[in-house]
Amino acid sequence: MPRPLDGMRIVDLTHMLAGPFATNQLHLLGAEVIKIEPMGRGDAVRWGKDGGQAGLAASFVAINSGKKSVAVDLKRPGGRQLVMDLCRDSDALVENFRPGVMDELGLGYAALCAINPRLVYCSISGYGQEGPMRSRPAYDHVVQAITGMAVMNGDQDQDPIKVGFPAVDTVTGMSASTAILAALLRRERSGQGQYIDVSMMDSAALLMYTMVTGYLATGEEPPRTGNRGFTGSPGCDTFPTADGHIALGANTPDQFARLCEVLGIAEVMRDPTLLDASMLDGTRKGFALAADAVALRNRLADALKRDTAAQWEQRLSEASVPAARVHTVGEFADTMLADNPGSVLHLPPMHGQPHGARTLNAGFRTRFDPPGTEQNAAVLGQHTREVLQGLGYSQAAVQALFEDRVVAAADLPALPLHP
Repeated sequence: MPRPLDGMRIVDLTHMLAGPFATNQLHLLGAEVIKIEPMGRGDAVRWGKDGGQAGLAASFVAINSGKKSVAVDLKRPGGRQLVMDLCRDSDALVENFRPGVMDELGLGYAALCAINPRLVYCSISGYGQEGPMRSRPAYDHVVQAITGMAVMNGDQDQDPIKVGFPAVDTVTGMSASTAILAALLRRERSGQGQYIDVSMMDSAALLMYTMVTGYLATGEEPPRTGNRGFTGSPGCDTFPTADGHIALGANTPDQFARLCEVLGIAEVMRDPTLLDASMLDGTRKGFALAADAVALRNRLADALKRDTAAQWEQRLSEASVPAARVHTVGEFADTMLADNPGSVLHLPPMHGQPHGARTLNAGFRTRFDPPGTEQNAAVLGQHTREVLQGLGYSQAAVQALFEDRVVAAADLPALPLHP
């Protein structure tokens, strides 16, 4: 069954996480992705702690499966010519070198647009292609620090705490894939390609849009709320139970009233020492409001300690009060995610992972032409010869590039068969 980007080719000159995540999203929608990697080492993520001799670490497989790998020395004229030849008939190029490097290589937007005016060219960097910070190196946790994200986590009296996963890299990849899709749609209407400048800094700001736009509107720094919800409702918080923790989202007055009913403390809804007067007379609009937030939280906490998190989750959900027991990543992946059709992809055997692997799909479902891939991840240079031949290079020209060490290919044994 065809997918939206079937027939399109993406030249991928990215490494680490943000760029490969973007091109992975495009591959899941059907695009052919040709990953250009340095000879000898390739993308550094290949060699994670579980990468082994094949260079197929789980984190690499997760966002590079289905891509073709070509090992090239871009410092050599023949290597740069290979990229140019690929771009003549490709739909997009994505790169995340330091700003200016692609121009130095002769592979900047102007050079490639001259040979393919329909090319969508996306540059990903830490702080954008222009401005005083353009040359600064950046990693996820560094951008979390500079954008204020790290001080938004935890409570007021704690040191800055980074988000526990690479949130900035991930949202940057999502921003890039969205921008590329928009540029491809624009090209279908206008016939013209596009240059796209995606930065980790801008993407982090977008991820924090409620905080950043709040500051832009008021000039006031947003408070750190820890595990409490952003609405400020007394029923929007995380509480200990008899055997773990539960997160509640009783934001509105009606939800808060149902929460108190389920917890067996309905009298709270008549207590002027705990609730704001507008809650008591039924005139409160918006979110629930406490008169004494500390005392009210203590009442809720005492009630929740009387039973397990799973029991409260079930009862509150049945009463239409948002609630969830705090799960580990493994609990989530092995139950709800695994039971959700289309969320997890099962990849075939590959070098270093003879039983195949599991990874995530695109994060959404469609009624027609669903996203996904059934292809494994390539070892470094696995498709070098195939891509050169597909470009029309003669056998002699291909052999000369290998002998001159402009390109390299994987020397692979046959995959073992497993039932």
